[in-house]
Amino acid sequence: MPSRVFFPRACCRRFAGAIKRNVTVRGPVYYFADQPFPKLVYVRELEIHPCDDELPSLGGLRGLAPGSTGDLSAVDFVRSLRHD
Repeated sequence: MPSRVFFPRACCRRFAGAIKRNVTVRGPVYYFADQPFPKLVYVRELEIHPCDDELPSLGGLRGLAPGSTGDLSAVDFVRSLRHD
């Protein structure tokens, strides 16, 4: 059985802009006990994410947050995350 999605009528234009985009939906979700996908979704909030070509490359993130590991080297910081 396909899912049914309900959202406020006033938001139709905004939601139309989300077609073929990644989104995060917040609101109540209802499932059949034996099904992995929801049967009903009541959309309260919709966050439209940028297209992949609008996102920075991995190289573009280099040096973005200097000092974020405190006094630890990157290697020691990652090692501390794995051992906690």
